[in-house]
Amino acid sequence: MKAVVYRRYSGPQVLELTELSEPKTHVDSVLIRVRAAGLNRTDAAIQAGALDSAVETYFPVVPGWDVAGVVERSGPGAPEFAVGDEVIAYVRGDAQRAHGGFAELVSSGVRGVVRKASALSFAEAAGLPLAALTAYQGVVHALAVRQGENLLVHGAAGGVGSVAVQINWLCPIGIWSSASPCPMRNAESLRTDDTHAARLVGDPPRPAPGGRRRCLTRRRSARTSGCRVRRGRRWSRTGSTARRTRGG
Repeated sequence: MKAVVYRRYSGPQVLELTELSEPKTHVDSVLIRVRAAGLNRTDAAIQAGALDSAVETYFPVVPGWDVAGVVERSGPGAPEFAVGDEVIAYVRGDAQRAHGGFAELVSSGVRGVVRKASALSFAEAAGLPLAALTAYQGVVHALAVRQGENLLVHGAAGGVGSVAVQINWLCPIGIWSSASPCPMRNAESLRTDDTHAARLVGDPPRPAPGGRRRCLTRRRSARTSGCRVRRGRRWSRTGSTARRTRGG
């Protein structure tokens, strides 16, 4: 099969197209013919060697954690998937140990595979796994947003932010969002209670009595991106590296 690989740490200049043997299908795995693959910051970081002290790397590496495609073969321990099923897969562990999604075929453990919604194109579906999982863990687990609360999403036009907003359509809560001016149209299309272009650095302003809570700010560092939820007079935040609670 054809695959994109890198044989040493560096930037995109070391990527090359090559021929590799097809990956094997384990008992509880499915073999997927890749129709689209996503590219995340994590892929670039690992390729640059930023996680070498924490992640085992076996060269040549086929990068790509997020894929969408069609089931080519399923193991006996994966009866829920049949040949021809359109699926989305998060192949992080498989990419670290063997092959990632930048290839014609990828083998994925069944726990990281779900059926693709028919309304999604393969390209759209391939952009979901890491961003959607991050958003879900942040909103549902880290913040544990509950009915009647108000959620503030910074960077709502991005991958994680846009999914965080949509997850909360399922819960009757107030949703406010911020985005930089260029992708404002994408953020506004998500139907939040209020969306603002963000230019300044600061905390969510205190609402007027009976007024809606709004945030007009966006912090640009990764340490402060993410979501905040208001519980009474307190804002809790989850982001890529930290969570904190502030008095309000």
